[in-house]
Amino acid sequence: MQTPTTAATAPTQRPTTSSPSTASDDLLRQKVSQAYFRKNQNIEPRTLELVIADLRQIIAANFRSLTPQDIAKAIDNGILGKYGEVYSVSVCAIVNWLNEYTIDPDRLAAMHNTAQAAKYALPQKATTTDAEFDRQMRQAVYDKYADYCAKGEFLDVHSLSYDFLNQLGVINPKDEEKWEIYNKYIKSENGRADIRKRKGIVPIGVALSEIAKSNAVARCKYYFLLKFFEAVKESGGEITDYV
Repeated sequence: MQTPTTAATAPTQRPTTSSPSTASDDLLRQKVSQAYFRKNQNIEPRTLELVIADLRQIIAANFRSLTPQDIAKAIDNGILGKYGEVYSVSVCAIVNWLNEYTIDPDRLAAMHNTAQAAKYALPQKATTTDAEFDRQMRQAVYDKYADYCAKGEFLDVHSLSYDFLNQLGVINPKDEEKWEIYNKYIKSENGRADIRKRKGIVPIGVALSEIAKSNAVARCKYYFLLKFFEAVKESGGEITDYV
Protein backbone atom coordinates (compact mmCIF):
# COMPACT_ATOMS: atom_id res chain seq x y z
CA MET A 1 0.00 0.00 0.00
CA GLN A 2 1.39 3.40 -0.92
CA THR A 3 0.94 5.38 2.26
CA PRO A 4 -0.17 9.02 2.47
CA THR A 5 3.02 9.72 4.37
CA THR A 6 6.45 8.18 4.33
CA ALA A 7 5.97 4.49 3.56
CA ALA A 8 6.37 2.28 6.59
CA THR A 9 8.37 -0.85 6.12
CA ALA A 10 8.46 -3.96 8.24
CA PRO A 11 11.15 -3.72 10.94
CA THR A 12 14.31 -5.59 10.09
CA GLN A 13 14.73 -8.48 12.49
CA ARG A 14 18.10 -8.77 14.16
CA PRO A 15 20.28 -11.56 12.73
CA THR A 16 19.83 -14.79 14.64
CA THR A 17 20.22 -18.50 14.20
CA SER A 18 17.26 -19.14 16.47
CA SER A 19 13.78 -19.85 15.18
CA PRO A 20 10.35 -20.44 16.72
CA SER A 21 10.88 -24.16 16.31
CA THR A 22 13.62 -23.85 18.94
CA ALA A 23 11.09 -22.27 21.32
CA SER A 24 10.58 -25.62 23.00
CA ASP A 25 7.44 -26.77 24.70
CA ASP A 26 9.42 -26.59 27.94
CA LEU A 27 10.07 -22.87 27.44
CA LEU A 28 6.43 -22.16 26.56
CA ARG A 29 5.24 -24.29 29.47
CA GLN A 30 7.54 -22.43 31.85
CA LYS A 31 6.52 -18.93 30.70
CA VAL A 32 2.80 -19.67 30.41
CA SER A 33 2.71 -21.39 33.81
CA GLN A 34 4.53 -18.42 35.30
CA ALA A 35 2.02 -16.02 33.74
CA TYR A 36 -0.90 -17.92 35.25
CA PHE A 37 0.88 -18.01 38.61
CA ARG A 38 1.55 -14.26 38.58
CA LYS A 39 -2.11 -13.59 37.84
CA ASN A 40 -3.15 -16.05 40.56
CA GLN A 41 -5.05 -18.16 38.01
CA ASN A 42 -5.21 -21.91 38.27
CA ILE A 43 -4.76 -24.03 35.16
CA GLU A 44 -5.12 -27.78 34.95
CA PRO A 45 -2.19 -29.74 33.45
CA ARG A 46 -4.35 -30.97 30.56
CA THR A 47 -5.51 -27.44 29.76
CA LEU A 48 -1.94 -26.16 29.97
CA GLU A 49 -0.86 -28.69 27.34
CA LEU A 50 -3.69 -27.59 25.05
CA VAL A 51 -2.64 -23.96 25.48
CA ILE A 52 0.98 -24.84 24.66
CA ALA A 53 -0.04 -26.75 21.53
CA ASP A 54 -2.26 -23.89 20.34
CA LEU A 55 0.42 -21.28 20.97
CA ARG A 56 3.04 -23.37 19.17
CA GLN A 57 0.91 -23.41 16.01
CA ILE A 58 0.08 -19.69 16.21
CA ILE A 59 3.72 -18.74 16.73
CA ALA A 60 4.86 -20.92 13.82
CA ALA A 61 2.25 -19.38 11.52
CA ASN A 62 2.43 -15.74 12.55
CA PHE A 63 5.53 -14.97 14.60
CA ARG A 64 8.28 -16.86 12.81
CA SER A 65 10.66 -13.91 13.12
CA LEU A 66 10.57 -13.97 16.93
CA THR A 67 13.27 -15.85 18.78
CA PRO A 68 12.61 -17.91 21.92
CA GLN A 69 14.06 -14.99 23.90
CA ASP A 70 11.61 -12.63 22.19
CA ILE A 71 8.66 -14.86 23.05
CA ALA A 72 9.71 -15.12 26.69
CA LYS A 73 10.19 -11.35 26.89
CA ALA A 74 6.80 -10.67 25.31
CA ILE A 75 5.02 -12.89 27.85
CA ASP A 76 6.93 -11.29 30.74
CA ASN A 77 6.10 -7.80 29.49
CA GLY A 78 2.46 -8.69 29.00
CA ILE A 79 1.77 -10.27 32.38
CA LEU A 80 3.56 -7.40 34.14
CA GLY A 81 1.21 -4.91 32.49
CA LYS A 82 3.49 -3.23 29.96
CA TYR A 83 0.89 -3.64 27.22
CA GLY A 84 -2.14 -2.67 29.27
CA GLU A 85 -4.12 -3.94 32.24
CA VAL A 86 -4.22 -7.72 32.51
CA TYR A 87 -7.65 -9.09 33.32
CA SER A 88 -6.87 -12.76 32.75
CA VAL A 89 -4.35 -15.01 31.05
CA SER A 90 -5.47 -16.83 27.90
CA VAL A 91 -4.21 -17.77 24.47
CA CYS A 92 -5.79 -14.59 23.06
CA ALA A 93 -4.12 -12.46 25.73
CA ILE A 94 -0.71 -14.00 25.02
CA VAL A 95 -1.13 -13.53 21.26
CA ASN A 96 -2.00 -9.89 21.92
CA TRP A 97 1.20 -9.54 23.97
CA LEU A 98 3.20 -11.01 21.08
CA ASN A 99 1.58 -8.51 18.71
CA GLU A 100 2.32 -5.64 21.08
CA TYR A 101 5.90 -6.84 21.44
CA THR A 102 6.47 -6.62 17.68
CA ILE A 103 5.64 -2.88 17.82
CA ASP A 104 7.10 -2.18 21.26
CA PRO A 105 8.87 1.23 21.05
CA ASP A 106 11.86 -0.01 23.04
CA ARG A 107 12.23 -3.05 20.80
CA LEU A 108 11.87 -0.96 17.63
CA ALA A 109 14.57 1.39 18.89
CA ALA A 110 16.92 -1.53 19.59
CA MET A 111 16.18 -3.06 16.20
CA HIS A 112 16.82 0.29 14.50
CA ASN A 113 20.26 0.46 16.09
CA THR A 114 20.96 -3.14 15.07
CA ALA A 115 19.83 -2.44 11.51
CA GLN A 116 22.22 0.50 11.31
CA ALA A 117 25.08 -1.74 12.40
CA ALA A 118 23.99 -4.42 9.93
CA LYS A 119 24.69 -2.05 7.04
CA TYR A 120 28.36 -2.81 7.53
CA ALA A 121 27.90 -6.59 7.63
CA LEU A 122 28.61 -8.83 4.66
CA PRO A 123 25.50 -9.75 2.63
CA GLN A 124 24.18 -13.27 3.09
CA LYS A 125 23.26 -15.63 0.28
CA ALA A 126 19.60 -16.21 -0.36
CA THR A 127 18.45 -19.64 0.78
CA THR A 128 14.94 -19.54 -0.71
CA THR A 129 14.20 -19.57 -4.43
CA ASP A 130 11.71 -17.13 -5.94
CA ALA A 131 9.32 -19.97 -6.70
CA GLU A 132 9.49 -21.32 -3.14
CA PHE A 133 9.02 -17.83 -1.71
CA ASP A 134 5.96 -17.32 -3.91
CA ARG A 135 4.52 -20.66 -2.78
CA GLN A 136 5.11 -19.81 0.88
CA MET A 137 3.50 -16.39 0.55
CA ARG A 138 0.43 -17.79 -1.21
CA GLN A 139 0.08 -20.47 1.46
CA ALA A 140 0.29 -17.79 4.14
CA VAL A 141 -2.60 -15.94 2.45
CA TYR A 142 -4.63 -19.17 2.29
CA ASP A 143 -4.01 -19.80 5.99
CA LYS A 144 -5.06 -16.28 6.95
CA TYR A 145 -8.21 -16.58 4.85
CA ALA A 146 -9.01 -19.87 6.57
CA ASP A 147 -8.61 -18.16 9.95
CA TYR A 148 -10.91 -15.36 8.80
CA CYS A 149 -13.58 -17.83 7.65
CA ALA A 150 -13.33 -19.83 10.87
CA LYS A 151 -12.95 -17.04 13.45
CA GLY A 152 -13.70 -13.76 11.69
CA GLU A 153 -10.17 -12.53 12.33
CA PHE A 154 -6.56 -13.27 11.43
CA LEU A 155 -3.01 -12.06 12.03
CA ASP A 156 -0.87 -10.42 9.36
CA VAL A 157 2.41 -9.71 11.11
CA HIS A 158 4.30 -6.81 9.50
CA SER A 159 1.55 -6.73 6.81
CA LEU A 160 3.44 -9.34 4.77
CA SER A 161 0.36 -10.84 3.13
CA TYR A 162 -1.08 -7.44 2.26
CA ASP A 163 2.20 -6.33 0.69
CA PHE A 164 2.42 -9.56 -1.30
CA LEU A 165 -1.13 -9.20 -2.68
CA ASN A 166 -0.55 -5.52 -3.38
CA GLN A 167 2.55 -6.35 -5.41
CA LEU A 168 0.54 -8.89 -7.37
CA GLY A 169 -2.13 -6.27 -8.02
CA VAL A 170 -4.78 -8.36 -6.28
CA ILE A 171 -5.38 -5.60 -3.73
CA ASN A 172 -5.03 -2.11 -5.14
CA PRO A 173 -7.17 0.46 -3.28
CA LYS A 174 -7.58 3.95 -4.71
CA ASP A 175 -5.63 6.83 -3.21
CA GLU A 176 -8.79 8.55 -1.98
CA GLU A 177 -9.83 5.48 0.00
CA LYS A 178 -6.34 4.99 1.39
CA TRP A 179 -6.29 8.60 2.62
CA GLU A 180 -9.70 8.22 4.21
CA ILE A 181 -8.78 5.08 6.15
CA TYR A 182 -5.33 6.36 7.06
CA ASN A 183 -6.72 9.61 8.51
CA LYS A 184 -9.11 7.55 10.61
CA TYR A 185 -6.36 5.42 12.11
CA ILE A 186 -3.67 8.07 12.51
CA LYS A 187 -6.04 10.03 14.74
CA SER A 188 -6.42 7.12 17.17
CA GLU A 189 -2.72 6.21 17.00
CA ASN A 190 -1.69 9.78 17.78
CA GLY A 191 -4.02 9.59 20.76
CA ARG A 192 -2.23 6.45 21.96
CA ALA A 193 1.13 8.18 21.46
CA ASP A 194 -0.04 11.14 23.58
CA ILE A 195 -1.05 8.77 26.38
CA ARG A 196 2.36 7.07 26.28
CA LYS A 197 4.07 10.46 26.36
CA ARG A 198 2.06 11.60 29.39
CA LYS A 199 3.02 8.37 31.15
CA GLY A 200 6.68 9.09 30.43
CA ILE A 201 7.05 6.21 27.97
CA VAL A 202 9.47 7.81 25.51
CA PRO A 203 11.59 5.32 23.50
CA ILE A 204 15.17 6.05 22.57
CA GLY A 205 15.94 6.29 18.86
CA VAL A 206 12.35 6.21 17.54
CA ALA A 207 9.89 9.11 17.83
CA LEU A 208 6.43 8.29 19.14
CA SER A 209 4.98 10.14 16.14
CA GLU A 210 6.82 7.80 13.78
CA ILE A 211 5.55 4.76 15.65
CA ALA A 212 2.02 6.18 15.39
CA LYS A 213 2.42 6.56 11.61
CA SER A 214 3.78 3.03 11.27
CA ASN A 215 0.92 1.58 13.32
CA ALA A 216 -1.66 3.55 11.33
CA VAL A 217 -0.25 2.22 8.07
CA ALA A 218 -0.31 -1.35 9.42
CA ARG A 219 -3.95 -0.93 10.47
CA CYS A 220 -4.81 0.42 7.01
CA LYS A 221 -3.25 -2.62 5.38
CA TYR A 222 -5.15 -4.94 7.70
CA TYR A 223 -8.37 -3.11 6.82
CA PHE A 224 -7.88 -3.61 3.08
CA LEU A 225 -6.81 -7.24 3.48
CA LEU A 226 -9.92 -7.90 5.60
CA LYS A 227 -12.05 -6.16 2.96
CA PHE A 228 -10.54 -8.44 0.30
CA PHE A 229 -11.27 -11.56 2.35
CA GLU A 230 -14.86 -10.39 2.87
CA ALA A 231 -15.30 -9.94 -0.88
CA VAL A 232 -13.90 -13.41 -1.61
CA LYS A 233 -16.23 -15.02 0.92
CA GLU A 234 -19.26 -13.12 -0.39
CA SER A 235 -18.44 -14.17 -3.96
CA GLY A 236 -18.88 -17.83 -3.02
CA GLY A 237 -15.61 -18.68 -4.73
CA GLU A 238 -12.33 -20.01 -3.41
CA ILE A 239 -9.36 -17.93 -2.31
CA THR A 240 -7.31 -19.84 -4.88
CA ASP A 241 -9.46 -18.31 -7.61
CA TYR A 242 -7.93 -14.94 -6.74
CA VAL A 243 -4.42 -15.76 -5.55
